[in-house]
Amino acid sequence: ILPAELRSHILDRAESNPFYVEEIVRSLMDTGVIRYDPGLGLWQLTQEPAAVTIPDTLQGVLLARMDRLPAEARRVLQVAAVIGRLFPYSVLAAILPTDFNLDRQLAVLEETGMVRERVREPERELIFKHQLTQEAAYSGLLSAERRALHREVAQAIKALFPDRLWAHAGLLAHHWQAAGEPNRAIPHLVRAGGAAVTRSAHAEAEAYLRRALVLAQETGLMLAEADALSRLAVVSRNQGNYPEAARYLERSLEIYHRFSNRRREATLWAHLGRLNQRRGDFESAQKQLLCALESTRLVHDRHGEPAVLRDLGGVILDQGDLEAAVACFQEALALEQQLQDLPGVSLSLACLANAWRRLGDFSAARQAALESVDLSARVHQPEVEAWVALVSAWLLDELGEASEAHRHARLVLQFAQQRGDRAIEGDARVVLANALFGLGRFSEARVSFEAAAEIRAALGETHLLAEPFAGLLRLALKWGDTAEVAAKRVALREQLERFSMQPGTIRPLASYIALIASLSPEDPDRDVLAHTACELLSTQAARITSAPLRQAYLNHIPVHQIIQQEAQRLVVGDCQSP
Repeated sequence: ILPAELRSHILDRAESNPFYVEEIVRSLMDTGVIRYDPGLGLWQLTQEPAAVTIPDTLQGVLLARMDRLPAEARRVLQVAAVIGRLFPYSVLAAILPTDFNLDRQLAVLEETGMVRERVREPERELIFKHQLTQEAAYSGLLSAERRALHREVAQAIKALFPDRLWAHAGLLAHHWQAAGEPNRAIPHLVRAGGAAVTRSAHAEAEAYLRRALVLAQETGLMLAEADALSRLAVVSRNQGNYPEAARYLERSLEIYHRFSNRRREATLWAHLGRLNQRRGDFESAQKQLLCALESTRLVHDRHGEPAVLRDLGGVILDQGDLEAAVACFQEALALEQQLQDLPGVSLSLACLANAWRRLGDFSAARQAALESVDLSARVHQPEVEAWVALVSAWLLDELGEASEAHRHARLVLQFAQQRGDRAIEGDARVVLANALFGLGRFSEARVSFEAAAEIRAALGETHLLAEPFAGLLRLALKWGDTAEVAAKRVALREQLERFSMQPGTIRPLASYIALIASLSPEDPDRDVLAHTACELLSTQAARITSAPLRQAYLNHIPVHQIIQQEAQRLVVGDCQSP
């Protein structure tokens, strides 16, 4: 039992820090200031309280305790501190001299309460009882010695775990950086960032990649800088920060262009094209994808070319040139079939299914979609399966098969949420909401439409907002909520005035039908909207050179049938082009 004066002194120094109290008491035990009397069953003070010296700081207490350790145990503690708060026994053993009797030294450290065993199987691992203990042990090393030990730790990890370097990438990066070798740290930072992206740990990925970027810039490693920038662009894109992603890509592209790396240029042009497609800048997207296509052909990248053709076809499709989009997808499909690239074939078939859907050739669309689904199930690649499921959901929704559309949309939503891909989540929520509407689950449909609108607004995808707005208007009409109908009508009308042809949407003219349905037959605005929709339909139909496809486009797509019925009501004649 400590005298009241000494207890008060210890508590004043500790300032309510229990770890400080514990370390002071252990220090007093180490120095024999307090000893256990087995006869009394109590701890007894061996000197006058006034003679007891207590360091002013916790670090001082810890360093004093470490100084009293045997030299070999103290060295083990310092090397362990360099490895980290958690330190594998095998790494420690690889660095220390074999005559150190490591097990004995660790037993000493465990007896003093500085470290403890964390796990024994499958691989023994120990841990510092408190991070402050590790920091104090680390501070006792000179800078040059720290760097040398960090280098030894990195080399030991590489030698001990050659088949698990990806799993240890973050740790290796830390040790190479602390060893003063940034050129060896950067590749591991990039690997760690890539692994974090795969887990959808975007904040962690960004932290690793920013460190890689800073190191590359500080050391003038421009290609490493370009690599970090391009990977940061992926993280920013997934998080929905399109402007930042574009800046990263543009800077990375400048560097690769300077080094005449056409293969990487092609990849980055394609990334920029896809990014601008999401932003609604279809003109820029098409130019960038044409640059990507030119570059892939210059370097004879047979695997890259069909992927770019698919992206290019998607942008062309979004702009309404449906036959040209089909040509791109067919060219991509032919190349992938030659290469026996099953994931690519599945993706191109899905793209074709989507284009045939837009043209109203539902027989061809269904056939391509079924083949794509079958292939995607065989290749087991989540990105492929998600895109195929999304296209299938669009097609099934168009055909009125709400239950199957709902099932596919749920799969896409699950994938998007697991990957943290907000753009895909927005797409999935729109088609999911449409399917829920078709199933009569109106409250759920509203939640999904609202979520889609929120996501797209946050991403700056304003050209895609009409889809969820139209869905919410349809729901307000279903419920007979006149105030909500009026509000949603205004919001949707503003969208159609900004983006008349609704590029990038699933059914470009469907929003007009929702708006027309919200107006009474006597309302002159209804006639104006019907006339506008009829003109847009005629303009699009005129772009289709194949007469059978033009007829399918006009007569097979439900939305287009309704527009023509409205045109007949107005007695404006047939919407069909000559």
